[in-house]
Amino acid sequence: MDRHSPTSPIMSETQDSTELQPSKTVAFDEEDFSEQPTSEPDPKSRPWVRRGTTLHTLESRAFHHAYIIRRPRALQFYHPEISGSTTPLEKQLSSEPTSMNREPSNISNESSTDSQKEERSTGDAIKQYERVDLFIDLIWVGIIANLSASFGEQAFGENTALTIGEATGEIVLVFISIWRMWDYLREYIGNFYKDDLTDRNFIVWVLILSVLYGVNAPFAFSPVDEGNSLKLLIAIYLVARASFLGAQLIQAMFIPFLRRQVLFQLVSTVATGGLWIAAIYVQYPSNFALLILANALEQPLAMLHASPVGDKLLSGGWKRSVNVDRYIERHEGFFIIILGEGVFRLIEGSPSGVGINSHTGTVLTALLLYYILHWIYFNANQSKSFVHAVRRTWWKPFLWKFLHIIMFGAQAITDQSG
Repeated sequence: MDRHSPTSPIMSETQDSTELQPSKTVAFDEEDFSEQPTSEPDPKSRPWVRRGTTLHTLESRAFHHAYIIRRPRALQFYHPEISGSTTPLEKQLSSEPTSMNREPSNISNESSTDSQKEERSTGDAIKQYERVDLFIDLIWVGIIANLSASFGEQAFGENTALTIGEATGEIVLVFISIWRMWDYLREYIGNFYKDDLTDRNFIVWVLILSVLYGVNAPFAFSPVDEGNSLKLLIAIYLVARASFLGAQLIQAMFIPFLRRQVLFQLVSTVATGGLWIAAIYVQYPSNFALLILANALEQPLAMLHASPVGDKLLSGGWKRSVNVDRYIERHEGFFIIILGEGVFRLIEGSPSGVGINSHTGTVLTALLLYYILHWIYFNANQSKSFVHAVRRTWWKPFLWKFLHIIMFGAQAITDQSG
């Protein structure tokens, strides 16, 4: 919705950020700054002066449209007869300028009105959801740090009543749920993000639930509060699942070919949700077993949803095509979160003590191990003809994702095992 419109109408998806006029930036010398312009200045320009330099810039840019409600769009779905094999998301990405064809700098020594151009992306939904992804990752940095510290106290603390095996099992159950909330949010943004007020409010709502989950996760199986923390975590997770399901139902109201797939998700969510609800009313270790069963069922159902069977649930010949590059980048970002938590623990509280001693060697050895893990993950494949697992047959991307979940959980445990 245009913030400067007196009527503030609801905008439709046909209005795109490409309609914006490109920003213009000009430069001039300080000695000319006080002179009166020979022509009438642009009313949209906003002069600013940077002290300590002889260069100033005068910028003119158009305000982007801000929307309250935009019509939902399926960004990662395509119809062979309508749009070929290109999804709306791929169309938007292909229209974005890359770092190779942008202007090299917005500061130049030449006083020319055409020599400098600064790209503004405040009205670009693609750029906006990339920035939202970054903020989401920051939230999960804190959540993972809290889980990792809690596991260290429970597994290796002096006054703990748990064995390492029991602490590991508990942290794995808690971690899988918070990972799945991250993955649901990643998938929703990739499929339906339209950068309007409703989307932003929904994301904030999910982040609130995630923070509440992360704050209470260390007390999930604590006997002190008689299982109330575990009940709260289950309730938060179910509310998050219901929120995502409700958002998808709203999308299906406007996108008919999604309705059968959303109906399948509704049935599967209700089936697994019954196990989560049952875990609230039974005591340990029965609730532990129910949580294992619920998580064990959700993974095959997610695999079925991502398989060719999931495409058959789409009516009218529509198909789903994930943006592979962005999909990989998001998982790589989560790997950095987990790895960074381990590196942080090497420095937090100065565990090696004062000066250089025997503990210093332990810290540096752990640092080298983390660097090797980083190197293996990002640089291990040296084949000349490389095809990523996500680009192969349908079961290989799911296997790649499933192994990532195992790797992330193992790494989170390793972060506190030193």
